[in-house]
Amino acid sequence: MVLLIRRLSVIYLIMKQLVKSAKILFLLLFGIAIAALLLLRRSECAAGARAGLVLCGSTVIPSLFMFMALCSFFVRTGLAGRLGLFVSPVVRLLFGLPGAAGMALAMSFIGGYPVGAKCVADLYRAGEISARDARRMLCFCVNAGPAFVLTAVGAGMLNNPRAGWILLTANTLAALMIGVFLGLLAGTKKVGITQLNQKITTNSCKSISFSEIITESVAEAAGSIFGVCAWVVLFSALTAGVAALTLPPWAVKWTTYLAEVTRGAALAGKERPLPVIAALIGFGGLCVHCQALALGRIVKPKALSFFAARAAHALLAWCVAAVLLRFFPVSLSVFSTSSSITPAFAAGSVHALAAMLLMCAVFLLGESLE
Repeated sequence: MVLLIRRLSVIYLIMKQLVKSAKILFLLLFGIAIAALLLLRRSECAAGARAGLVLCGSTVIPSLFMFMALCSFFVRTGLAGRLGLFVSPVVRLLFGLPGAAGMALAMSFIGGYPVGAKCVADLYRAGEISARDARRMLCFCVNAGPAFVLTAVGAGMLNNPRAGWILLTANTLAALMIGVFLGLLAGTKKVGITQLNQKITTNSCKSISFSEIITESVAEAAGSIFGVCAWVVLFSALTAGVAALTLPPWAVKWTTYLAEVTRGAALAGKERPLPVIAALIGFGGLCVHCQALALGRIVKPKALSFFAARAAHALLAWCVAAVLLRFFPVSLSVFSTSSSITPAFAAGSVHALAAMLLMCAVFLLGESLE
């Protein structure tokens, strides 16, 4: 019996090493493929990078920078914790989180996809939430903002403001349902208002220079927005290069759906029902995923759990939108044919193609190698 256990242990170790070697080989081949793409499609990749830089200057930075600076300001001044006193009973009851977490959830709905991840990281860095809570929050605090859903998708792409409200409601409810479900799984911690007050009082006793807070908040937001723009430029360059390759129409269509939310929603609006568009917005696209995981890297998020949550968000948004359409029917017979599409926050690719799916695989494999 002991001999059998030893043999099984040896077999397990060998299989584990083989799997790890296969993952390393895949990452190596992926890197070689990207290098080959950059060499063979130099002009297309360069044009895509330039388009990404233009998008950063015209949309990404104006849309996100102020929200990111505001998140840092609220956390550094202790306002996040103080305001959390008012919403703490609700946040703790629904999500099993400290009251300060309510700010991150609210900012994720107002500011757009990556802002919520930035707020979660700031709260963890300030000690307002634990790493476990931060990783859980990343699963439901990465949401589309009303400017994108109502203006770009509803009024712009679908030419129907009511459709935009249905999409926004579906995705908001989906995020809240995921948060409540994860809170039930995690269980609530019994931290009373007295403890929270004591923590805030201790923090307020520290000497705080307003000028230092403003300077540090802006500097930190600048670093975060630089990282977001880097992902936008990278995706723009790679997808522009892959766009020059020959791919079947169905591959282009589905990779567009999964990789980049703006183009995916625009394409789906011409041929898919509203619940599918709600699912695509809930999923967010791999470009947004990369940005959120990069901003929240301080809490060491689990990429597999994050992607599973995005898939669940998409499914719930589809279901909620389908139910809402029964009570508030919407006709989508007329679509906008304008070639100028308002980009989603920090969504910068022009053609979301197969390379983006490989990037998703790299995230999952990279996580398992750590």
